[in-house]
Amino acid sequence: MSDYVIIRGNAAKLGKVESSLKVGNNARIEALEGNLVIVEGDAIFQGAAVLNCDFNCDSIQARRGGILRVRGNLVVHKKIDLDNTLQVDGTISAQEIDVGGKVFAKKIECKKIRVGGTVDSETLIAEQVDVGGKISVQGNVQVIDLGVGGRVTVGGGSISGNIRVGGNFQSREDLEFGDLQSFGRAEFLSEARGRKISTSGKVIAARDFQCQEIEVNGVTSIRGNCVTNKIIVNGKLMVDGNLSAVDVIEIYGTGIFQNRVISNDLRLGGRLRAPTVGITGTADIAGSLETTEGLRANLIRVTGGSRCTGPLLGDRIEIGKSKIIVANWNKKWFGQTIALRLVGRMTRVEDVYGKEVFLGSSSQSRKVYGEIVEVGKCAVAEQVTYTKELKGSASSGRFSKPSQKVSRLPEHTF
Repeated sequence: MSDYVIIRGNAAKLGKVESSLKVGNNARIEALEGNLVIVEGDAIFQGAAVLNCDFNCDSIQARRGGILRVRGNLVVHKKIDLDNTLQVDGTISAQEIDVGGKVFAKKIECKKIRVGGTVDSETLIAEQVDVGGKISVQGNVQVIDLGVGGRVTVGGGSISGNIRVGGNFQSREDLEFGDLQSFGRAEFLSEARGRKISTSGKVIAARDFQCQEIEVNGVTSIRGNCVTNKIIVNGKLMVDGNLSAVDVIEIYGTGIFQNRVISNDLRLGGRLRAPTVGITGTADIAGSLETTEGLRANLIRVTGGSRCTGPLLGDRIEIGKSKIIVANWNKKWFGQTIALRLVGRMTRVEDVYGKEVFLGSSSQSRKVYGEIVEVGKCAVAEQVTYTKELKGSASSGRFSKPSQKVSRLPEHTF
């Protein structure tokens, strides 16, 4: 059967076309009855066209530019392939969409969409989205993989796979995401839950933020609570609420926290400031720790040259013992840099409460309380109080007040 042809600039009323349809530039199509036109074959457009109806076809091709305007819903069983712009008042439904310019629609449903310029829609449902310019979805998205060269704005919903954004990313409502990598600014105006986020730019979370793995290379500000398994900060992290990490917190830059910090392990190679820090495992300090109520951990190791403000509480506490702890950190080169930076500096801490306490050489402490206290050469302390044993020669340390053995140590909790 031969193709049905609409001549350039003409208008046609169609019902069901049992063949392919060829449409000339600036043609117009309307429905013969009702509001639906069905083309059993391909629809081939030679330029701009206006479809004043719902349009259903096998595939669409348009190679000579212009705007394809559909004043209704567009259903394509296979692929939409346009050089320029597709504008649909209703829903676009297709297996694959490939548009060189822009796509506008109330709702888009497809497996794969690739657009060179802009996508603007109220709702987007797709498996794979690849946009060279920017994408704006006022409502919810349901997407697996998303790649955008410029800006992304979504209302909320789910992007469950990989997200790669060259510019800025913003979600306005609650969002669940997979692996998000942003090179510009990522902004979450409502609650967000994800698998991984890595950014070299700026991240702003206006409310609670949950993500299994967080890597901050730029600046991140979380104005609610933050819950994660692992967080690595090479830039600056600020959290107004509580920070809870199941596995580890690594800070090589700056972490400023307005409330409690909780984790299994802490590796500090930069600066951390918080009211309280609670660590169930090991806290390695090779930088600056500032607390008002203190740090509690099972094992606390303060590398030579580090600074700790606020009390230290732990089963074993080592002050200024070694710089070797940084060698086993995941960011080894950071550890080497930190070790070099601390060479020649005195280790300074305030009050220390531990079962076993070691005061290394060139360390300075305030009051030290422990069951067993070992004092290295030239260690300085205001006073050492112990219950079982004080190790080290009489000339090992320098105390402002004489050391004393007691039957019971004072309690200190937070």
